[in-house]
Amino acid sequence: MDIVFFKQILITTISTLGIGATVIFGLASWLGSLWARRILQLERGVIEEKLKSIEHELSFSKTSYGNHLNQILEYYDIYYSHYRTCQLTAEADIIRFPDGDDLNTQESYFEELEKFQIKWNSIEGKVRFILPKDLLECHEKSINCFNEFNAAAKKYTSQSDLQGRAPLEEAFKKLDDVKNNYEKLIRAYLRTENMLAK
Repeated sequence: MDIVFFKQILITTISTLGIGATVIFGLASWLGSLWARRILQLERGVIEEKLKSIEHELSFSKTSYGNHLNQILEYYDIYYSHYRTCQLTAEADIIRFPDGDDLNTQESYFEELEKFQIKWNSIEGKVRFILPKDLLECHEKSINCFNEFNAAAKKYTSQSDLQGRAPLEEAFKKLDDVKNNYEKLIRAYLRTENMLAK
């Protein structure tokens, strides 16, 4: 086919359909592009609304995380301080310092116990709201372990033989196991491993 023949077929087709068909074809094309733009605008609006909602949620999560982190760190600081007092009490009756002072660990334990209970009670209610279920269960186990250790410390006398220390050491071992698990769960909850890796 040559170009002249092709032009003739095109002109014949247009003239057969008429100018009206050409106008309708052009109008349909224009309406199609108009609808496509409106649909895109609607979709863009929906996406922008979702993005705003996600940004708001992210901002809220960031603020909550900061608040939760501070409360959990304050709580764990109190928890760990008492854990260390229990550890000293379980390991030795008397600690001798280089300056000549001696520390009776059992007496020190009972002196620090009331301070611990006041601090613990001041934050425990807040922390119970933000701890997830598995951490709350570990918190309850910790309370039981602290109570068991306290009972063993009350029964123990420093004049006891080494076998008399066994309940105290056993109570501390349980507390230590719970503490190690607790730390692992707190790290997972706060995602500290992920944050430190970056």
